[in-house]
Amino acid sequence: VIILLIWLKEIKPRDNTGKPIPSFKGLTGNLKKFIVVAFVFAFANISYAFFLTRAQQVGAPAYIIPLLYMIYTIAYAALAYPAGRYSEQIGTKKLIVIGYVIYAITSLLFAFLRTPYLLPLGFLLFGCFYAAVDTNSRIFVSQLSRENERGTAYGAYHTGVGITALPANILAGFIWDKFSAQSLFVIISIIAVISAGLLTFMVSQHSGE
Repeated sequence: VIILLIWLKEIKPRDNTGKPIPSFKGLTGNLKKFIVVAFVFAFANISYAFFLTRAQQVGAPAYIIPLLYMIYTIAYAALAYPAGRYSEQIGTKKLIVIGYVIYAITSLLFAFLRTPYLLPLGFLLFGCFYAAVDTNSRIFVSQLSRENERGTAYGAYHTGVGITALPANILAGFIWDKFSAQSLFVIISIIAVISAGLLTFMVSQHSGE
């Protein structure tokens, strides 16, 4: 993805009127940077199944697992709309950074859990993270792209994030099996912090060129 964004030269196709069709290479500079950041963060954004498995590992009874997942979904559903409204006040980028930091804290909590009593808090934070990042990331893509290239921008973003899903989870499973669950959650917490730093200092709130 990074190679495609930076080095690949592309011939711009034209439509029937002779106007250039928006291309992957022609995306704004800040959007390209955000896609790179989202690509990096996607390696930390592992499946919720790892969190549920971790809950079982620290002693949560089987009948509690659906309740923990419900806490996550309720938190996400309840906070997604307020998060969107709040992003209009402080800026979408800041809210995504906050979401990345929440994810880092959540991951550290799961890394050092020794008792199931803190699991409800963990899944509540997990829902807060998704509420802050999920929709607002797509909003940010729209804000960083030109009006005539929104489709290309969304396609580039979802390609960059989507192609990491399988390798990220395979790698997460490998780390869990070969090292430990604690190692996995510490690593993804570090990646989340790095992503928050990259987004803070590399990407402007405005589209730019």
